[in-house]
Amino acid sequence: MSRRPRHSEEDFPVPGTVFVAPMRDGRLSSGRVLRRQIEGGAQAALIAVSPWIGSELPSLDLPELRETLILNHHHFRGHPELVWVWDLMPASFTIIGQIALSSHDLAASSRTFASWESVPLQVLKQWRWHHDRDALLQEEEL
Repeated sequence: MSRRPRHSEEDFPVPGTVFVAPMRDGRLSSGRVLRRQIEGGAQAALIAVSPWIGSELPSLDLPELRETLILNHHHFRGHPELVWVWDLMPASFTIIGQIALSSHDLAASSRTFASWESVPLQVLKQWRWHHDRDALLQEEEL
């Protein structure tokens, strides 16, 4: 069994924190922290990935930042991208502020564990599935 990192609650951004993450294509993706708690045997944060993509930092009042990305690329079938992370937020991510969480956000749950880096990865894969699917599948075959 792999060892889980030993972090405290204060090592993670507070619930309601909105962050942006650079994607491989140079654009930005976003997410928000929903909760901090012990999950899967270690301190973790539950994050919701946003469908937002942009080239500049978004305004916190942008409604898309409060939405959760629904994955339907590859084998996913309407899966909301909510993941627990045990690692610390990468230095390449930027916190842009805090928002009030909705009752839906506060009730959200997940059984998925991933890393912070899954945020830009899933946003870009989902975008490419809708806008550049043939090239994405060709790259994956290689």
